[in-house]
Amino acid sequence: MYGFSKKTLDYLHSAGWYDGRECEQLDEYKRILNQKEFEVSDTIEQFLKHFGGLFIKYPHAKVRDACDDFHFDVIKAINGGDPNWVSGDYSARTGEELCIIGEAFRRDMVLCMSPTGKIYSGADDFLMFVGTSGEEAIEFLCTGRNLEQVPELVIPIDVTVELLNNFFGDERIQNRLRFINGESK
Repeated sequence: MYGFSKKTLDYLHSAGWYDGRECEQLDEYKRILNQKEFEVSDTIEQFLKHFGGLFIKYPHAKVRDACDDFHFDVIKAINGGDPNWVSGDYSARTGEELCIIGEAFRRDMVLCMSPTGKIYSGADDFLMFVGTSGEEAIEFLCTGRNLEQVPELVIPIDVTVELLNNFFGDERIQNRLRFINGESK
């Protein structure tokens, strides 16, 4: 049995979850994730096996008389946004290869899991750490815990200049830097 609060268990049961549940769409989720070049670790597979396909609705943490939700439908999540954010920016910022597992906050943010089980939620360049495991993330989402923002990558100027030099060539980048600095050629 998982360490969910009574409140969270009530929301999960309302969504059709029970201890020992197995997702019927697991093979389809894995096929689509592999097709999109996401690595499905054993941890991710086990999480989707027990929680895949669930749509969980719960009271909004900050808006009285409003509801919020999240789901673990991989197909909806992949079709709902740009998976490149997860495989590119979010994976780089966390230092782990993340995999899409669902969406949160009324489908405004993609949910992704690391091979070690950590859960993140992102929208464009905004990324939040949700929990150290899928179960912890479910608990934190259902109970309205404040989530921690993951900082954007900061690339040192010398690395940026080197990358731009390699892409544009020395003369073009030097001219552009002079222009930015208000210098003439």
